[in-house]
Amino acid sequence: MGTRLIEVATGVIAASVAIASCHSEVVVTGSQPATTASGAATTSGPTTSASSGQGGGSTSSSTAATTSSGPGGSGGAGGQPAATLFGVPIADAQPVDVAIDGAGNIVIVGSLTKAVDFGSGPLVPKSTDAFVLELAPEGTLSWAKPWGDDRDEQVAAVAVDAAGNIGITGRRLECKTGPNGKECLEAFFAAKLTDSGSTVWVHDADGQPPMQGSSAGARRGNDIAFDAAGNIVVAATVGLQDDLGGGPLPGKGPLNAALVKYDSAGSDLWSKVFGDGWSKFGSKVAIDGAGAIVLLVHSKSGETDFGGGAIANKGVWDPLVARFAPDGAHLWSKNLGGADWDHWYGFDVAPSGSFAATGTGKLDFGGGQVSNYVAGFDVQGQFQFSHDAMFGRALDVDASGNTFVHECQQQGLVCKPGSSKLGRVTTMGTSWSVALPDELLPVAIAADNAGVVAVGTFSGSIDLGDGPQKCAGSSCMLVLRVAPP
Repeated sequence: MGTRLIEVATGVIAASVAIASCHSEVVVTGSQPATTASGAATTSGPTTSASSGQGGGSTSSSTAATTSSGPGGSGGAGGQPAATLFGVPIADAQPVDVAIDGAGNIVIVGSLTKAVDFGSGPLVPKSTDAFVLELAPEGTLSWAKPWGDDRDEQVAAVAVDAAGNIGITGRRLECKTGPNGKECLEAFFAAKLTDSGSTVWVHDADGQPPMQGSSAGARRGNDIAFDAAGNIVVAATVGLQDDLGGGPLPGKGPLNAALVKYDSAGSDLWSKVFGDGWSKFGSKVAIDGAGAIVLLVHSKSGETDFGGGAIANKGVWDPLVARFAPDGAHLWSKNLGGADWDHWYGFDVAPSGSFAATGTGKLDFGGGQVSNYVAGFDVQGQFQFSHDAMFGRALDVDASGNTFVHECQQQGLVCKPGSSKLGRVTTMGTSWSVALPDELLPVAIAADNAGVVAVGTFSGSIDLGDGPQKCAGSSCMLVLRVAPP
């Protein structure tokens, strides 16, 4: 696979993309006028940007840009996106998350239900296994491995530290035939791997009978993050007495949010559980530059106490955000939902401690009513900005505080025409975006010094500029990298 720029024109860059043996062109559009919360357009001259990715590497772009201390940055319109783009379609892989290490290597995790060849030979799952793969910065495959045992493994998230070590978390399901027929137990897992994918340590909770109906598969690790010292923090959903490594956690119902911190060797440093009998999901976690931990919990009804007093739901489902010191001490917590059904799809924290989210639900954070939005908050959880009519389904904040969002207004197995795009969001609106194929459904994004990596899936066929290309399986994974201005 190779990548070559073919032309730079005013406001537009087309990049040649090698996919298998096919070459395609993708048009990358220049910066759009930014808008204020009231909708007024603003413009400015060309700008420059400096940012670094999750692995902590520094960066500067060829056009240069904006620097900032919080989500959204201070960005401006204008500038030409010096972009390159590569694509890697893989049939029957089911990706779930992506991270980038300090050297620019791209780590992707997902699930295998059948043999999949990423380019180094088929990976054959024992049942349902996780896969972990690494791409070099230019997109060539470094290695790909299955991960799991005789149980079903469903990975949910990945993170990398400055040394390239990999953290993964998710759910294990073990089924056996007993006197009453098929009996299954599900459990949380978290694991640390080396930079070549070898397992260093694993934590499993004791299995419990799986939830049924809409809560099926809910008890699991949902997100994972490394701090600067190589410690690992995991956000999870657990049952009544799940042991994540430091002893049973006293849940108050079948589904409780949990937060656990391990040292680099896998020893439990501390763990917490939050519940009241109603469903609480530990959905996302991120760590800021001071080592403080920010947890996102999706709460169904009731009240939740993170350590600072009970917080009541405003609607049926609300996003609750809590900030903890590195030692687990509660700093603050609040409900950032409204009276409607609210859900956040993407969530990340800047080194400064401010954070951004993309979600759905009718509410007013302080800048007017929104329903499909990207919103930003400061280190204390105070409202900074919100932009409506943005169908963000994946979000990442880089080390300079720039917020990137992959949008898609999904209709069946595709995005609504013109709604699939990857952009940088500032306090004033979208300062840059690139149109992506409407067939590409967002999975996850990650930003580093070379740009933004987007992972998605498509079924049937996709057109990257030189005609439709068919997916060889029921679904295909596609990986793109775009370098914004």
